[in-house]
Amino acid sequence: PDATALVNPWMAGGGEGAFFPHFCGTAVAYLLAWGLLRRCSGDDLPPAHRRFLVDALGLVAVATIADVMPLVGPNRALVTEGLRTLGNRGFPGLRELLRVSGVRGEPSAQDIGFRVAPRLNAAGRMGRTELALELLSTENGARAAELAGQLDALNLARRELELRETQALEAAVEVQRQRGDRVVFVGRQDAAFGVLGIVANRFLDATGLPSLVWAECGPGLARGSARGPQGHDLVELLDGASGLLDGYGGHARAAGFHFDPAKSGQLAAALRASAAKLPEPEPPTLEVDMEVGPSDLSSALVDQLARLAPFGEQNPEPVFLASGMTVASSRPIGDGSHLEMRLERNGSLARALAWRQADRWASVAPGDRVDAVFHAGVNAFRGRRSVEWTLRDLRSAT
Repeated sequence: PDATALVNPWMAGGGEGAFFPHFCGTAVAYLLAWGLLRRCSGDDLPPAHRRFLVDALGLVAVATIADVMPLVGPNRALVTEGLRTLGNRGFPGLRELLRVSGVRGEPSAQDIGFRVAPRLNAAGRMGRTELALELLSTENGARAAELAGQLDALNLARRELELRETQALEAAVEVQRQRGDRVVFVGRQDAAFGVLGIVANRFLDATGLPSLVWAECGPGLARGSARGPQGHDLVELLDGASGLLDGYGGHARAAGFHFDPAKSGQLAAALRASAAKLPEPEPPTLEVDMEVGPSDLSSALVDQLARLAPFGEQNPEPVFLASGMTVASSRPIGDGSHLEMRLERNGSLARALAWRQADRWASVAPGDRVDAVFHAGVNAFRGRRSVEWTLRDLRSAT
């Protein structure tokens, strides 16, 4: 580009492996600020500059996790230290965001990915981006608390909107699935564009098919968001229908596109034809690291496994399988969208939590035998520590 300077780790050169390039934009900005301060002051930075760099690591941690960057190499150090500084006084907005997100103590990468980042992203999805910017930049604690509350409320509204859009389109998705289509392509005039990426991801999870969801955003203009399964190239899929698109771009797993909504029928046919020429997506799989019994995972062992954190992209949290478990009890908790189960085998009992899966596993009843796939954590309550499972999937035991 026509610029005075270009700061891009992918342009460093030196051959493959010579330089770590997998930084998000926030990390690049942070390293630039660090380098600039050292250039001005040398290695002996003034206390104010040191404090800024320590506090700003919290921003780097949030962005690295939210942007799904690989948690390997230097990113592990940036995220590990950044998680420790998130509650620092230098950025009161981050501290207040942790509070409204229900995070107690030092946050984990999962806390950022599933609690903090969705509240920040809700601002953009709901057309209030300025709230997130002000929250992250304010130095006023009272204003930070007010803004965090507004983002929390926006996130609740985003969830409701996402659910409405999913329900409005899922019948059309089912028709396409039953017909044997190799791609999901759905949309409507009044759809809320800000949540279409999440809705497309929901349909991808439900069908295993590349999913494209669109909204009519103005006269003659429909915009869409696409999500694709592992091993499938969305850009190649869109290439096959390029004559009916006014523009598109992205990468193999996520893309955006726009077109004339009057051509939606033609575009659907072109996408079906394009998908038919591509390799059929593999059925979704879940990789398990180890099969265990309910008594195999002690709190001390789970603590040792936690030393492998932060978990995320390219450093996944260990996944366990416990087969032949009997459901002792199952009940909704929280707002009714979550489940708490007690699973038993050979006299050993495990507490298992299923977040936002109450509808999916509503038919599971006491006495059923299941195979459970889960992450293991430690729950500390009133001085007592116990192993707790977070369910990833269930199936009937054979």
